[in-house]
Amino acid sequence: NFARGELRAVRSATLTAPNLFGTVQVTKLATLGALASEKDLVVEFDDAEVLSRLEEKQLELDQIDEQVKKAQADLAIRDNQDQVELLRARYGVRRAELEVKRNELISAIDAKKNQLTLEESKRRLLQLESDIKSRREQAQAELAVLREKTNKAKLELNREKQRLAQVKLLAPMSGLVAVKQNRSTVMMFGMSLPDIREGDQVQPGMPVADILALS
Repeated sequence: NFARGELRAVRSATLTAPNLFGTVQVTKLATLGALASEKDLVVEFDDAEVLSRLEEKQLELDQIDEQVKKAQADLAIRDNQDQVELLRARYGVRRAELEVKRNELISAIDAKKNQLTLEESKRRLLQLESDIKSRREQAQAELAVLREKTNKAKLELNREKQRLAQVKLLAPMSGLVAVKQNRSTVMMFGMSLPDIREGDQVQPGMPVADILALS
């Protein structure tokens, strides 16, 4: 007895083109009917654009890191200067308070001067404390912006690393390679679709090859 039909593998796996956020061009492709062992390279795509973006993102991240280090160093220096200025201002208030305590022993004019000096010293101290608080808040806000930029740059860098890891499609199991047709090819009426070949450009998510289990 004879029967017409189609012979198919019980188990098979389809390898699809990744989204490289740019051109997806086949640079290496196993031949039709080739035997591939598990984790063998079956398809490889051009990684030039991904590598270029990866280098740009790494450079951008390095630059932001330098900006963060400079901002932190500037903040530390400014804090040290502010502490010195605060000590001087507090000492000025303390000295003016001591002079006011002597007011009973000096003339009314000098006593008035001492009182005015004390008030001015206190005003300067309050103004300095307010300025220091404002400077710190501004510096912390600028650091927060830079840290947000750092997180964004790291996220984008990791995305490019993930894309780079997708340029090589490995066989998930041992089996025969069945190359798919290039459905992104513009065809004339009546022509059949050609198989995907090295050098072809394909669309992200498009099936490129099947691995047919020998069992």
